[in-house]
Amino acid sequence: MKLAHLNLPVPFHPSMEVLDSTKVQCYQSCPRLFFYEYVLGWRSARPNNHLWFGQCVHKAMETLVENSYTADVVIKVLETFENEYRSKFPKDTDAIFTPKTPERFFAMLLEYIVKYADDLQKYRLYKAEIGGIVPLTEHHELAFKMDTIFYDISSGKYFSLEHKTKGGYIGMNYATDFELSIQVGTYTHVLNCLFPRDQVKGITINCMAFKKTKKASFELERFPILLSDAQMSLWLNNTVAWMDRIEEDFQSLAAQTPADSHLHCFPLNGRSCSNWGRVCTYHDMCTIWNNPLAHLDSMPVDFEVFFWNPLEEELNETFDFRTTEEPNPLET
Repeated sequence: MKLAHLNLPVPFHPSMEVLDSTKVQCYQSCPRLFFYEYVLGWRSARPNNHLWFGQCVHKAMETLVENSYTADVVIKVLETFENEYRSKFPKDTDAIFTPKTPERFFAMLLEYIVKYADDLQKYRLYKAEIGGIVPLTEHHELAFKMDTIFYDISSGKYFSLEHKTKGGYIGMNYATDFELSIQVGTYTHVLNCLFPRDQVKGITINCMAFKKTKKASFELERFPILLSDAQMSLWLNNTVAWMDRIEEDFQSLAAQTPADSHLHCFPLNGRSCSNWGRVCTYHDMCTIWNNPLAHLDSMPVDFEVFFWNPLEEELNETFDFRTTEEPNPLET
């Protein structure tokens, strides 16, 4: 998207022009949530345990997959998690945030390396923590970040192992949340840009669920997803349509003022106020403000301005498929 030329009634930030699957899926959930989080950049200043715990798990798993499952590596992984997590959540908060605590992660990791001990024999790591930009059409492009790309020795194909954390049980329909998601389609599209289609095995969701029960405190499951050409065509059409809606809302925003009775673009979705069992951070604002533009100087005291740009994520390697040649696949 090119938005700098628009005369927006809010301060322009370069991150507004960068879309990735997270942002698009946020817009799908609630356009008004997208407006507050990615247009105004308003974020709660209080640390989010669910978000931070997941990020710490990703950081720790990166250390694990880049090394072996030896005792020294496991200790390093645990130290990585502990140092990251404790930078925002001290030990006296663990009782509040159980089961998403270092103690539960440590127990999970020990079972993980036992359950998936043969990973090192079955797969070879091709890349870890990569990202960049991938084109969809002549006028559409998405930023992306992937946890891993592995080479499956037995099939001679490549797949992405994507780490996901959740609270509670892994339900029977858990995988369905990903099969038609923009995120999984984006990961598949990146693999198809890197390798011949017949060498792509798809995406595997590597789920780690943390439960409050002591008898069974976590679950580990993997869900492979391979999208056909027809499904990828549907993903492309669907993703472009949502991206166009976002751009249209930005164009509509340029025509609005604080004096308008309502904010007609980025409409709120009243059925998404309690997703994931938690009341939305912006629920009170949506309840009392018909036009947030009239309240730009009234950001709540426990909020801060932070514009998240997926292109500024810490990565091991960056790809720009618009301008660079495809890298050579791992030698087999």
